[in-house]
Amino acid sequence: MNKRTPKSIIWDLDGTLIDSYSVIVSSLYNTLMEKEIMYSTDDIFHYVKEKSVHQFIEKIASEYNFPYNELKSRYSAISKNEQKSLKRMPNAKEILELLVQQGVQNFIYTHRGLSTFEVVKDAKIINNFKEIVTSSNGFKRKPDPEALIYLIDKYSLDKEHTFYVGDRTVDIECSRNAGIISILLITNNSNIQYTAAPDYAINNLIEINNILNYK
Repeated sequence: MNKRTPKSIIWDLDGTLIDSYSVIVSSLYNTLMEKEIMYSTDDIFHYVKEKSVHQFIEKIASEYNFPYNELKSRYSAISKNEQKSLKRMPNAKEILELLVQQGVQNFIYTHRGLSTFEVVKDAKIINNFKEIVTSSNGFKRKPDPEALIYLIDKYSLDKEHTFYVGDRTVDIECSRNAGIISILLITNNSNIQYTAAPDYAINNLIEINNILNYK
């Protein structure tokens, strides 16, 4: 890649920039315990990582005949109480600041709702982004590329030099559907199954520096 070509990165949030799975899993677990539904934390983690929180709650609502909105509201309330314990992923702040120095535009697209802004602010990385798109924007869920296309069109992003960084198969599929470059962050040895191949795979966010040829 030509170093002079403007580059842009769109970031997933949970599990990519923010180390949030422990809070997500414990919040779901406690939500289920209140309903006397037994699920192991390992099973919850694998389901959420391979699919989504939304799909997990839908599954529980269907199997146990609970209203989806009731489960979702309770999960959201429990997770909000634990929100302050969220931490950045290793080198998240460092890579963002480095990329901004190099003229890279950064955006966020996440399925998380309005709590995204508080989480990103608490993580002290909010000033690195031109725009943050959440579920509250109303776009179709991943892997539909609607939200990515919105950012691409609004900011006239060059698809050949625009990346989407995420930690799940759905992120790879979403970037592919939008016609941009996918970067998959793999951070654990939990036997997660990825059913799509990314353009790049990394184990630490700082490796993005090499992908963009900023050495």
